[in-house]
Amino acid sequence: MLEAIAQNVSSIAIAQARTQGFASSTEANIIDGNRQSLEPLSPGQSFQVSASNSTILFQNWQIPSLLWIEPTDGGVVFVGNSWYRGKLLLIAQGNKLLAVNYVDLKQYLLSVVGSEMSAAAPMEALKAQAVAARSYALVHTFRPANGWFDVTSGERHQAYKGIATEYNKLISI
Repeated sequence: MLEAIAQNVSSIAIAQARTQGFASSTEANIIDGNRQSLEPLSPGQSFQVSASNSTILFQNWQIPSLLWIEPTDGGVVFVGNSWYRGKLLLIAQGNKLLAVNYVDLKQYLLSVVGSEMSAAAPMEALKAQAVAARSYALVHTFRPANGWFDVTSGERHQAYKGIATEYNKLISI
């Protein structure tokens, strides 16, 4: 799934950590729009990214238009106020940024169901919600909301809040 997790923001905070084991971490690859690797993001490192004239300003780099952050070894990335699985694409749009989370559909659904329903709901209701959310998500992969992403988080599409709202008991769905 391609989920827009931040739109029209002037800057965004990014950090890198691993979910398995308390306070353990992993590196992330920083890759420009030409798929050229820049410098790795060290475990636990955080930074601000901003945009200016369709250029991404990242540490000492000025990167034209887009930047990938790709965690290694099952790592996750912190964006804004939440942790996300998968890769992150940052796109400069004038002086604003668009952040798109490229995440596996199954992992996406764990967060969507957890964001939209209570953990106290009956298992069959959670399963029904997962089926509905998957169907909705798949439709939007064929009819994306935008050329850069399939859906956005919130009322317009589906609630997606990253790792914080995942229901691990839905893994078998």
